[in-house]
Amino acid sequence: MSHFLPRMGLILWLAGLAGGMCVIWFYAEQHFLPVDALEADVMLDPSAMQDIHRLAVAEAKQAFDRGNAVFVDVRSAYSYEASHIPGALHLPSHASADSLRRTLASYPADTRVITYCSGGGCRSSYTLAKRLVKESIRDDAYVLTGGWPAWQQAGFPVATDTETNP
Repeated sequence: MSHFLPRMGLILWLAGLAGGMCVIWFYAEQHFLPVDALEADVMLDPSAMQDIHRLAVAEAKQAFDRGNAVFVDVRSAYSYEASHIPGALHLPSHASADSLRRTLASYPADTRVITYCSGGGCRSSYTLAKRLVKESIRDDAYVLTGGWPAWQQAGFPVATDTETNP
C-alpha cells in the first residue's frame, strides 16, 4: 500500500500536466504559432480579404438547412473533435492542394464551401478560402463571419462526438 500512493500521485500529476499542456497548446495555436506566407498576407493586409465572400451566421445556417453547403473546420484537430458544425470536414489551412481537391471533389460544383475557424483574430479560414480560389480548387469559397464562436452563440446545431469526415 505504501508504494501505491506515490505512484498514484505521479499518475495524477502527469494527467494534470497533460491536460494543462492541451490548454496551453490550444491557446498558443490561436495566438502565437507562426503562420504561413499566405496567412501572413491576410493578417497584415486586410485588402487581401476583399475578394473572399463572407457569410453572416444566419445566412450560413440557411445554407446548412438547405443542405447545399459543406462546412470546413480549419481549427485544430483537438478543437474539431471537441465540437464542430455537424457534418463539417476538418481540413487544416496548410493541407496540400491535392488533398483539398480530392476531399472536395465529391461535392457538386454548386455546393458552397464555407470555411470557419476560431473567430476573433484567427485568419485560417480566410487563408484556406483564398487558397481554394487561388489554386483553382473551387470557383468560390466563403468564410463564416465570426467563425465557430458566432455559430455557437447563435445556438445552432453542434456535433460533440468524434464524428468522422464523410
